[in-house]
Amino acid sequence: MSARVSIVIPTFNRARLLPRAIDSSLAQTEPSEVIVCDHGSTDDTPAVAAAYGSRIRYVRREQDQGPIVCWRDAVENASGEYVHLNFDDDWIDASFVERTLPLLGPDVAFVYTRTRIHEPGNPETKVLLRHPAGIGPRARIVQFLLREKLPISPGCALFRRRDVL
Repeated sequence: MSARVSIVIPTFNRARLLPRAIDSSLAQTEPSEVIVCDHGSTDDTPAVAAAYGSRIRYVRREQDQGPIVCWRDAVENASGEYVHLNFDDDWIDASFVERTLPLLGPDVAFVYTRTRIHEPGNPETKVLLRHPAGIGPRARIVQFLLREKLPISPGCALFRRRDVL
């Protein structure tokens, strides 16, 4: 049985950062497929991915065509009904998928969470997004985002794969 959720990690020349992104994806309390999509890295990225063996799927393209193409390639290679985009320099809480998945009802397009920023050498963290909690109609969310000028990072969201594509 395949996982309901695919965590995709697009990457390019981030071998030193990649293990943390992969490890946090593999540590999910809800079993998830992990796909690393590499668009032409010239560093040790292939070796980092190979060290995980069959625990991840590694998709490599020889030429970099930019981050958007890499993201799309990763999502196209996912087999889960739902997808989370985990940037190669990010990590996610172990319960992220478990806690967001139940909120994706048939009338919910995506679920997003607040983002906590960790800066090197600083044990303190800060919350990047201050969005209101709860489920709301799209128009209200859009109006809030336009008024407050706060972004929604795809790195803090869970989407239906078909909607992303």
